[in-house]
Amino acid sequence: MHKLICLLALTLYVLAEVPSEEERRTLEECHSKLRESVDPPASSMHLIKYSVQLEEVAQELFIYCASDFPESDPTYQDMGFVVVASEDEKPRFNDLCKVNSTASKSSEGRCDDECHNYRQMVYDTATDFGCFIGVCQSSEPVHVLLCAYKPSKRGIGSSPYEPGESCSKCPAGYECYRKQCYIDW
Repeated sequence: MHKLICLLALTLYVLAEVPSEEERRTLEECHSKLRESVDPPASSMHLIKYSVQLEEVAQELFIYCASDFPESDPTYQDMGFVVVASEDEKPRFNDLCKVNSTASKSSEGRCDDECHNYRQMVYDTATDFGCFIGVCQSSEPVHVLLCAYKPSKRGIGSSPYEPGESCSKCPAGYECYRKQCYIDW
């Protein structure tokens, strides 16, 4: 039994992936480019940075692959998520760099997965995110790229930010960098 548990743990480890330092920088840059280029401009878009703590949260969420997400768990309150899933091939971290504003203009007024992912990535108050790739084991294994964002909310409405002149409504003490609000500690 002990050998079986070790084998399962090793299998999950092999199927799991966290981004390298270079991939984290690339993810951060993709988010910054996407956020600075929103149209119309955002009045209080915050600069977002990569968080190893949120990477760990994304990794922890894989225990819910085959069950309902724990909506009421306080650990996941004030968080939003981006999910890229495929039964065929494993997503790559740089797949997030392919998300663009055309995804927010979905047909028939519906917001599909790409639209949701775009809205989450440009949610103006989010300041931290972390990502993880794993496999959800079920009848058909599904490769999943999951990113957690904070602060955020699930079910972002039609506008993930307040339009206006870039940085015109940054909080007191914040500066403007790449059309995004940030505080220099």
